[in-house]
Amino acid sequence: MLCDQIIRVWDTATSAYRQTLEGHGRRVWAVAFSPDGKTLASASDNDTIGLWDAATGAHRQTLEGHQYTGASPNRYYRSSGRS
Repeated sequence: MLCDQIIRVWDTATSAYRQTLEGHGRRVWAVAFSPDGKTLASASDNDTIGLWDAATGAHRQTLEGHQYTGASPNRYYRSSGRS
């Protein structure tokens, strides 16, 4: 698996490249969309979770001190070892 610090987003309907999201200081291991499709969450090697606006790519917030533990069965945010 090739992982880096950059998130690249494509439109799955058209296969068109949409945007690049940058802001993690280390490798990004997982991404997940919120159920409404408006937010993208990304989990990184630097124990942070990034929250992004899915439409614009704008960085909304960084949550610190979280560790990636895997994806949840419902594909919602479970990229954190903290509750």
